[in-house]
Amino acid sequence: MPVYFAAFKDHGSFFVGSVRVRRRFSIALKRFESGKSAFRFTPEHPLPADRVTRIVKARVAKNVARRIR
Repeated sequence: MPVYFAAFKDHGSFFVGSVRVRRRFSIALKRFESGKSAFRFTPEHPLPADRVTRIVKARVAKNVARRIR
């Protein structure tokens, strides 16, 4: 799996699974708290769908590149 979601009492987390990919998108998602490889969000402030799509595509591309090697 390239990414994961988790629900907690006061927020949701979108686990990117890659520190490099998280860093790549951290400026675009700077209003969301982030950890080592995750972005936190709430129902009132969800992650932008277009950014989630771009992150998933970046993770898939990274996995494909790793398999080619």
